[in-house]
Amino acid sequence: MQIEISKVVYEKEVVDVTFPYYYKHDLMLDNCESVIFGKIVQNLEVAIQITDHFSYNLEYGIEVSRRSASTPSSYFDEKYKSTEDEFLAAKIQVATIILRA
Repeated sequence: MQIEISKVVYEKEVVDVTFPYYYKHDLMLDNCESVIFGKIVQNLEVAIQITDHFSYNLEYGIEVSRRSASTPSSYFDEKYKSTEDEFLAAKIQVATIILRA
């Protein structure tokens, strides 16, 4: 008997990256708007996730993480590339949300 199976093949690619590297990932969720803004500096990654829960009692959800960037990031792709200005705007939005509390 023969059956058909699917395989995932990962490719390695060398990319040119200028640090600090900024990325933006819109998670495109159905029940909220959630965007991750990130900054990678060679061995450190800072990520800010801001979620607008427009269908719940929560106004905003905020998650900030700082971790080692020792593994190559899937964000080193042109579709995620962002700018320092967008990252700074996310930081200001987080500060504004916290100060309103």
